Amino acid sequence: MNQYIVGHRGAMGLVPENTLKAFKIGCESNIQVVECDIHLSKDKKIVVIHDNTLNRTTNGHGWVKDFTSSELKQLNAGDKEKIPSLKEVVDLVFAYKKKLIIEIKGESWEVVEETTNELNKFISQTSSIIPNIIIHSFWLEAVKKVKQMHPNVLTAIIMMVGLSSVKFIELIESAGANGASIAYDYISPSLINLAKTKKLFLDAWVLDYDETFNRMKTMGVNGLITNYPGRFNL
Repeated sequence: MNQYIVGHRGAMGLVPENTLKAFKIGCESNIQVVECDIHLSKDKKIVVIHDNTLNRTTNGHGWVKDFTSSELKQLNAGDKEKIPSLKEVVDLVFAYKKKLIIEIKGESWEVVEETTNELNKFISQTSSIIPNIIIHSFWLEAVKKVKQMHPNVLTAIIMMVGLSSVKFIELIESAGANGASIAYDYISPSLINLAKTKKLFLDAWVLDYDETFNRMKTMGVNGLITNYPGRFNL
């Protein structure tokens, strides 16, 4: 897999995160991929927002899961932007012929499992997107469920922990995943070499400065995830 730059939550460092404005800016830059986060609304619609509560990124308060999708649409997610649906994000990103990483979020396995099931349904209903998406999550079981339902979808586990290279690879393989998205402090040349031997990809996050971006780029990670699409080049 070639190297690619990923716009974290669209363009989190430039405009309100996970909004259509953020994804538009990301897609209009020099990057190849944008990343988003998903939760379920009260009426079981997949919405794009990072936190499981509304407090930080909108003018609303409370749990995302306690509001219907239409109620969520009434909120201001920054710069008068709305909380988008996953379909809206997919339509925008693919109109620019970019790829999309989707992170499955949730505060408990019960919530995550329900979200994963709805995402699997969404993928089944829009199967043409399969070559252009990657599904990743901190929840290994969610990654497993996606891979079991859709073997052709690229999947990755997310990790922010110090482990041996062998242990990292074991966790990736235990989830049946194609790779991992790892906080850059925990990525080593030995891990990259072992991943390449196993034909697994590695994404590094979050790379917002020349020193960290160039170090990870030179080291040979596949995905270079940044809050500032357009700032760096391959």
